[in-house]
Amino acid sequence: MTYKELKKKQNKIKELRLDIADIKSSAEKITQSISGVPASSGVSDKVGNNATQIVHIEKQIDNIKAEINAELDRLPNTVVGKCIRLRIKQNYSWVKLSFIVNDQIRDNSYLSPNAIKMACYRLKW
Repeated sequence: MTYKELKKKQNKIKELRLDIADIKSSAEKITQSISGVPASSGVSDKVGNNATQIVHIEKQIDNIKAEINAELDRLPNTVVGKCIRLRIKQNYSWVKLSFIVNDQIRDNSYLSPNAIKMACYRLKW
């Protein structure tokens, strides 16, 4: 697993949440059209169908979250692993991670946000 793969899973969750929002907004758009044409005779449960879709999508989100958490548990207990955990779970910026890491380093070296980002992208577990 890599950091990019974890980010793809997070982005999939965002897309699924947008799908839920889209389903909810389409369910709330109930407008009455007045025309001379009779309405269709078929009966559909729009609310029930939308609720079923939302539940299905929420299950997908829960499964992806479980996969992400399992992968985060497999991360090595190193500085880079901790940075990835903070980035994924707390949504820390690379700059904030740089401050945290550099605060822990006792010598005079400095790791830039870009260096930490590259280390996170290169780690495979």
